[in-house]
Amino acid sequence: MSTIPDVPPPWHLEGECWWMLLQPLQTLPYAAYAPLEVPRGDDPTIKTNKFLGGLGTVWIVRYASSPAGPYDELIYVPGDFVSPSGAPKARITRIYVSTAVSTYNGRKNWNVPKHLARFKFTPQAGGRTLIEVFDFYEPEETAAPFFAAVARPQRFIPSLPFTTNWLKFGRVPLPPLPTGPSDHPEEVGTEEWCAFEQETKGWVKICWWEPAPVREGGRIAPGEYADGVGFPKLDIRSFGVQFLPGMTISFSERFAVEE
Repeated sequence: MSTIPDVPPPWHLEGECWWMLLQPLQTLPYAAYAPLEVPRGDDPTIKTNKFLGGLGTVWIVRYASSPAGPYDELIYVPGDFVSPSGAPKARITRIYVSTAVSTYNGRKNWNVPKHLARFKFTPQAGGRTLIEVFDFYEPEETAAPFFAAVARPQRFIPSLPFTTNWLKFGRVPLPPLPTGPSDHPEEVGTEEWCAFEQETKGWVKICWWEPAPVREGGRIAPGEYADGVGFPKLDIRSFGVQFLPGMTISFSERFAVEE
């Protein structure tokens, strides 16, 4: 039995967030899933692992407060998949967080396929931020990031209020999760589809993305944002969205999904 505390939904969180906007995808790239969650089969009639393309995003979030405590997060949403209802729905296929309590409860509460990683946010000149994400289990002194990017906020356009409710995402259905190895007790498995509702709101600005400086002996090739193993390689638009500190995210109760 896990000693990690249960933190049931709903959750209300505060922090700051960056979005990368993906160029439209026709097929899923390698490393779109963590090895544990790579689909081993499919529903014989509905084909719920079928990727449909659509609006894809990468989210980097720093939660200053949440029911599970402060933590950081990197999310990959490549686009839409066929849901059990047959409708196209966005799906999180790969996600990292910085704490075991968030990993465990995200998986248990909503089937979010969280895994542990270590995050580093380094201020740069001109208001830019270097964002790096590392393998949680590698020694810090020798680790090289599998994801790295520099976010530069647009300085001359004022921030504007925004809520994701305007995008009409509706409920987000996610498939059940396999259980991780015994030495990763936070990687709890689930048995049924479920769905949740989410709203992100706050003041936003346009930001610009740049590849991080190349590290000697690093994993990420020049001009790339990820190594294609720990996180999929990304083809993004040069501009993105930054939610300023004080933005809020709410996650609803767990909803059943008819299969």
